[in-house]
Amino acid sequence: MFRRFIDGLISPSNVLNYRNDRKIMTFGIVILYAILMMLPSLISLAVTKPFGYDTKIAIRNGFYNNIEIPYVIENGKLVFVGETEKPQYYVNIDDIELTIVFTTLEEIKVDKEMYNTIIVFDSECVYLYNKLENFRLMNYYEYSNSNNLDFRLAKVDDRMFWNQAFEVIHQVLNNYEGWIMTSAVLIIVFQAFGLVLIITTLLTLFNRLGMKNIYSFGIHWRLMLYYMAPFVLGSLFATLFNVRVFEYIGLIVTLIYSFKINQISFINSDKGE
Repeated sequence: MFRRFIDGLISPSNVLNYRNDRKIMTFGIVILYAILMMLPSLISLAVTKPFGYDTKIAIRNGFYNNIEIPYVIENGKLVFVGETEKPQYYVNIDDIELTIVFTTLEEIKVDKEMYNTIIVFDSECVYLYNKLENFRLMNYYEYSNSNNLDFRLAKVDDRMFWNQAFEVIHQVLNNYEGWIMTSAVLIIVFQAFGLVLIITTLLTLFNRLGMKNIYSFGIHWRLMLYYMAPFVLGSLFATLFNVRVFEYIGLIVTLIYSFKINQISFINSDKGE
């Protein structure tokens, strides 16, 4: 497997020797590529606090720069304390791509300005909405320290308010730490495998438009997979060092190798292989 990875990086002509590999070997390469691509994200997940200082600052700034949120949690309920209640109030936290919605009148209405991850404070509960699921995070009555939490104070950046709010958030996160970590890992895994499979398939389809197709689709796909090595390594370095140009360089090298196989295939075809 290591030999195939190295040849995919620096010896594209040798990759043709692996065109009849067993499926188990090809599957092993897919796993290797996926591990390399998700390694930085897994490391970051392991060493980064889920609710650190930067996240707190982003949330405080989001509320400070937004309209006043006229709600208070009293006796396990979200209570409107303004004059005329709108259908919903929301705050976009741009730095972490999160939208926080407050409403006691009706279900939320998502608009194009909201992010895909949404936290909803309704009359009795707090919910998390995203592309994968809708999940109840808490009932207000379950957390006594949420009582008398006045969201109007967020607009004036009241220190006591944020100490109380962040204490509640930490308690909720502690209760769901296992679920949060599992969900994050699954998303990283699916993204890595999906990216490898989708790009390899697209590369194969695109490559077959410009050659005589002397190989079956399965063999051609396998060869394109091995030529994905520069892109995978470039993506790894791009994420580790936060330099996106590495990923572009890897993709360009992969494309060059994929076109080079056409020349090699034509030569071998002319020789009667």
